[in-house]
Amino acid sequence: MSDPILRVMCVDDQRAFKDALRLAIGTEPDMTCEATASTVEEGLKVLAGTEIDVVLMDLDMPEMDGIEGTRRIKAEYPGVRIVVLTAMADIETFVRTMAAGADGFVAKDSPLEVVLGALRSRAEPGLLLDDETLRSLRDGLAPRGGPGHWAWAPDLTEREREVLALLAAGIDPQTIARQLGIRVHTCRGYVRNVLVKLGAHSQLEAVAVARHYGLLGSSDERLRPTGPSKASGY
Repeated sequence: MSDPILRVMCVDDQRAFKDALRLAIGTEPDMTCEATASTVEEGLKVLAGTEIDVVLMDLDMPEMDGIEGTRRIKAEYPGVRIVVLTAMADIETFVRTMAAGADGFVAKDSPLEVVLGALRSRAEPGLLLDDETLRSLRDGLAPRGGPGHWAWAPDLTEREREVLALLAAGIDPQTIARQLGIRVHTCRGYVRNVLVKLGAHSQLEAVAVARHYGLLGSSDERLRPTGPSKASGY
């Protein structure tokens, strides 16, 4: 039995790009472009009345950017996969995108087959990266002391690492304080320090940054190329 036809929506404010994508998808036997939208709000209205499997989301959008749009769509339609396209395939954008809940991250200048491959992927949960984008992200980092340790990594104290690990386990600061035998106010101070040192705006983002940069262990299971990988290590 063959897989069902993949229903795609493209959210992008560039009409030429949307038209080109619709045309390209129209030639594929296993997917269809069900709708397009020029803003995130338009996309949300489409999702309210149309069955969509995957959204291809541009990050540079008017009114509401693609990162916040990804967060909104995931909150209202958690079963919809989101592949983001970005003209800035840098570490900061990648981390913010991942923290918002995106399922794929692809450079906007990637070949068409890479974009279509990201849309098709039905892998288990984990952020999907094509080989070229993954390589570009790696080039922005300088390894120190072996795999999973990067030149930018902040110097967290032992207590800050304990708090970070417990945050990653889904434990709230009040419970962390009880487990570590410290005051809640003191624990919140450690949490603030961790956020500042990781450059994160929330506890979720701090955990995401730490996990993907090896501060909480290997990120191998979270970074998955969309096709046969030519890069090693992830």
